[in-house]
Amino acid sequence: MKTTDYLLNKEITNLINCNNRKLNIKGKIEVYKDKELKLEITDYINNIVVLGNIVEKSINNPIGFDRIKEQLNKLGNTIYKFDDIEIIGDEDIFIYIKELNDLRREAIDKLNEKRLYNYDYIKEEYNIDLPDFEKEENYNILVNTVNQYEKIKDYNFKNIYLEEDIYNKINDDRKVLRLDRVIDNYKEYNDELLVGELGSINKYENINTDFSLNVTNSYSVAFLHNLGVKKITLSYELTKTQIKNIVDNYINRYKKHPNLELIIFGKEEAMISKFNLNKLYNVDNTYLQDRFNNLYPIVVKNDLMRIYNYKSRFMEDYKDYFDIGINNLRFNVLDDSDLNRVSRLIDK
Repeated sequence: MKTTDYLLNKEITNLINCNNRKLNIKGKIEVYKDKELKLEITDYINNIVVLGNIVEKSINNPIGFDRIKEQLNKLGNTIYKFDDIEIIGDEDIFIYIKELNDLRREAIDKLNEKRLYNYDYIKEEYNIDLPDFEKEENYNILVNTVNQYEKIKDYNFKNIYLEEDIYNKINDDRKVLRLDRVIDNYKEYNDELLVGELGSINKYENINTDFSLNVTNSYSVAFLHNLGVKKITLSYELTKTQIKNIVDNYINRYKKHPNLELIIFGKEEAMISKFNLNKLYNVDNTYLQDRFNNLYPIVVKNDLMRIYNYKSRFMEDYKDYFDIGINNLRFNVLDDSDLNRVSRLIDK
C-alpha cells in the first residue's frame, strides 16, 4: 500500500534545490608563445574547441598557470564545474584576463548548443487518404458467456463482440471476434476482428480497434482509418467536450466523417498481466480489495489476468453522443448484474 517515501522525496528535493548541483566538465588550454590561444572543454560526450588571439611573450609580469585556472573556473551561475583543467604551453607569457573570460564564455555557449536537442522544422503539406463514413446510430455489446448472449440476442445490437472461448459456439451474423490486447502468437483469421494492440493492425485486414489503442485526438483517428481500421473505439478518459472536439476537428480538417465507438457502460479494464493471481493461490472468482473496501474483479482468460475497476462506467447522457457525431455506443457486460441494467436501457 506504500505509494510515497518521505526520505526519498526529501533527498530529491534537496538535490533539486542544492546550489552545488553541477555537471562536471574537463578543460584543456594551450598557451604557447606566438600561437593561437586554444581552449578545449568536454562534458565527456561533446567536445568543444575555441581559439583566441596569438599568445604574447611576457616582458615584466607573466600571467601564471594558477591565474589562468582561476579565471577559467569562474563559471558563475552556469550548470557546469571543472573537475580538471590541464594547462600546457609556455610559462613566460602574457594573456589579457578579458580574453580568458571571453574564451570561457564562448566555449560554454557552444557546449550549451551541443547539449540542446535541436531539430530542424520542415514545413510540408499534410495529406492523408481517408474513407468517408455515413453518420449512424448503432448500439454494440460485448458479452463473456453463451448464457449472456442468449439473453441479449433478440435486442437491436448491430455488433456483438465475443471472445475466442465462445465465438465458435455462437451462430450470429452480428458477431465480431475480440482478440486479447497481449498476443504472443498471431493466428490466421478471416473474420471481422476487434483488436487491442498494434501488431494485430499490421497482421489483419478486417479490423476495428478497442479502447486500449488510447485514441485521444483526431490525428490518431485519421492515422488508424488510413491504415484500414473500420471502426475506432475512443479512450476511456475522454470528457464529453474532448470527444466533441475530436469529431469536429476531424470533420473540419479532413472534410469527412469518422466512424467512432464509445464505451458507455461496463466495468473498465484497468490492467492486464501475464502474472496470474488465481493460479498462484489456486482459486477462482477473486477480487482485489483496496483500503476503502472496494472490490476489483479479477478475470483470467488464456492465462492472462485482467483486473477491472470496482465501479461500473455509465454515461447517463449517452444518447447525446449520437448528436456529437459518434456512430457507435457500446455496452461491456462482465457479469449478470451488468446484463440486467443493459436490458433496461436498450429496446428489443
